[in-house]
Amino acid sequence: MAWQGKQVDLAVPSTVTATRLIELLSQAFEKNKQSLPPHWHFTVKGKTLVFASHLTLAELGLGNGDILQLIVGEE
Repeated sequence: MAWQGKQVDLAVPSTVTATRLIELLSQAFEKNKQSLPPHWHFTVKGKTLVFASHLTLAELGLGNGDILQLIVGEE
C-alpha cells in the first residue's frame, strides 16, 4: 500500500472483500493510535478498476505485487 510517500507491504488474503479490507485497515490504524483520513479512496497503481464492496480482491483481479494507493482528500 502506498500512502504519504511511503510504501508498506501488506499480506491480505485474496478472499477478503473490499469492505473487509477497509475494516482491517481501520483497525490497524487504530492500533497505531491513528485513524484513516475522512475523505479517501483506493486506486491500484497501473490498473483501472472500481472497488465494489461485495467483491473479493481475487474477483477484482488483484494479486501479489499490486500496489494499493490510498488517495486522500478526494471523494
